[in-house]
Amino acid sequence: MDVTHTRDFNPFLAKWCELQKRPVSDRTQFGTGKVLSSISKSFPPVHCSGVNCSFEHLVPRNIVIAGEGREGGDIVVRISFKSHVFSSSLSFRVEEFDFRDENDQKRSFCLTRYRASLTLAQTCEDLLVNNAPTWESRDRNRKSNLAIVEAPLVSGEHYAIFYYFFPSRKDGVDVEMVVKSAFKKYIDFSRIKRRYKMKQRLKECYYKNKTVP
Repeated sequence: MDVTHTRDFNPFLAKWCELQKRPVSDRTQFGTGKVLSSISKSFPPVHCSGVNCSFEHLVPRNIVIAGEGREGGDIVVRISFKSHVFSSSLSFRVEEFDFRDENDQKRSFCLTRYRASLTLAQTCEDLLVNNAPTWESRDRNRKSNLAIVEAPLVSGEHYAIFYYFFPSRKDGVDVEMVVKSAFKKYIDFSRIKRRYKMKQRLKECYYKNKTVP
């Protein structure tokens, strides 16, 4: 995969490669070995396969759920995104990788996931505002997340979005909705026994002041 810098070479990365006795290839703007973890900032741009990829579309956004808060007030939700929405996992033994995520796992920039993410923020907002069905789903680490897809909810391949809610500590924001990952996968809806509504789980977080799920 052709992934190169769009800015000047990072001297910190060069020193890191020197210490690791590895070629200074600088495969991505992220810099091999750098950790990408943020819910309040965007990610640095990359150049991949002749395509300039910026991440302005993944800058956190606030949306207002009107009249659903305490005493008839609004609930302000900030939607943010983890790096898994534009990257794929790699084997622990792989030496070449683009960056490490917040759990120190090696990740590779994925152009397919990146292209799908271009409309992800708006999709998340629409699904929440329209109170779409959601359900709990365990990831490969056996951690529970919430999952959503666009209608119709029929078994087959879907662009699945995995997220969770937690009470915000930021002024002017009530609840954080963190999108951990999003990718295409086969979903058998006959195996999903319990479904909720997004606003139901949102208000559980808001009123009980706890992370959901």
